[in-house]
Amino acid sequence: MINSTSSIAQNLMDALHALKKAGWQQHNMPVEEGLSPVEFLVLRSVTCRSTADTEQTSKGITPSDISHRLHITSPTVTQHITNLEKKGYIIREVDKQDRRVVRINLTEKGLLVRDLAKSKFLKIFEGLIQYLGEKESSDLVMLLRKSTDYLVNLQKMDEQDNAKYTEKHQEN
Repeated sequence: MINSTSSIAQNLMDALHALKKAGWQQHNMPVEEGLSPVEFLVLRSVTCRSTADTEQTSKGITPSDISHRLHITSPTVTQHITNLEKKGYIIREVDKQDRRVVRINLTEKGLLVRDLAKSKFLKIFEGLIQYLGEKESSDLVMLLRKSTDYLVNLQKMDEQDNAKYTEKHQEN
């Protein structure tokens, strides 16, 4: 049983590595807009925040929120924000209620790139659905969501264990 589980685990790792290696995301970014892959991810973070939280739409997202979402350092985020601002995709605005906070919003040009990228990605996934069929595609969605839940819970448990470990060693 353990050998079977180990074999499946290895196959899963290999499959996920092959998916990442295929680089499908980079190949389908709106490169004609002159965006680096990381700039595109920063732009997408601004977009995701705006569409996910309607109350935040007019407020935008903070650079620290982008840093946490993408797991990259604040100075790196600031550098990409500056580049995106120079290219006309985003605008920095001081928060009206807390002048210490800077919020990032998309410009019209940024909105156009978002729409272009969304259209390209939808075509990719529509093609994948045609290739797999609706049943396998639905199964894949369910399995990916279930896998995400497992990994998020695993990360939370690791964070709790690390906090307990730190707390215990600070007492000594």
